[in-house]
Amino acid sequence: MQNKININESDLFRFVFFPDKLTGDKMEYLSNKNIYEKEMKFFNYLKDSMQSDLAFSVKRKLADKIPAYSFSRMFELHPKKSENYKRKNDVLVLAASSPDITHSVTVKTFLDEEQNLLIKFLNFGDHSKVYIFSSHDEVLTNFKIKFLPQNIEYSLNDNTEPLKTDITSDPDLIRVEFDS
Repeated sequence: MQNKININESDLFRFVFFPDKLTGDKMEYLSNKNIYEKEMKFFNYLKDSMQSDLAFSVKRKLADKIPAYSFSRMFELHPKKSENYKRKNDVLVLAASSPDITHSVTVKTFLDEEQNLLIKFLNFGDHSKVYIFSSHDEVLTNFKIKFLPQNIEYSLNDNTEPLKTDITSDPDLIRVEFDS
């Protein structure tokens, strides 16, 4: 019997942007499966379109040290058009399971104007998970994330784990603000 490999948005992101940071079993699984084809195409498109010359952390450090260097501490992330899709959960359904229960996940992608930040908002209907990525695979630290129009704000120490929320409706805008 083969062990089930758990794949999440972080794994898909790293598979395209930083494959050397994936474990061997996940790398092999994603290389040989095409069930995440849509997600892979999207991440490949983003990778090809990103043209940032300075890493996000470098921009923050420059702004701290050089007052003339303009760097906003607040970023507005807007939904990426036509990339929303629904994905059925990869769940084993047993014969005794209720046929009426279907679980689908709504995924919405958000980008800031300069494509420094990417957020994947996964809505499971009764809760949501939020994956926050830097386009340079940096660990982002000490920031607030606000979902609009819900007007719900969270303070995070870093982006190493997805944010789990009780938000049940997709936001129209996400603001990320870094502490000084």
